[in-house]
Amino acid sequence: MKKVLVVDDDLQIAELLGDILAIDGHAVDHAANGRLALEKVSAVSYDLILTDMKMPELDGPGLYHEVENRWPELARRFVFLTGDAYAQV
Repeated sequence: MKKVLVVDDDLQIAELLGDILAIDGHAVDHAANGRLALEKVSAVSYDLILTDMKMPELDGPGLYHEVENRWPELARRFVFLTGDAYAQV
C-alpha cells in the first residue's frame, strides 16, 4: 500500500482519482490547492503526489518548486495532471 496525495481544485476529479487508487489498495489524501498540499506534506510522508497544473492560491508547478526546496527527496514523487491541451512546467 502506498500513501498518495491527490491535489486538485476540482473535487469530482480528485475523488475519482482517489477512488481508483483506493481500489488498488492505496491510502489517499486530498488537497484542494498547493497551499493546502504543503500543509499535508509537512505532516505526512507521501509515496506519490498527483497534482493538477492549474489551481488557485498555489498551482502544481509552484507546489513542486516549494516541495523541491523544502523536501528535495520528494521531488521525484510527483506526477502532473491537467485538463489543458498544453502545459509547461
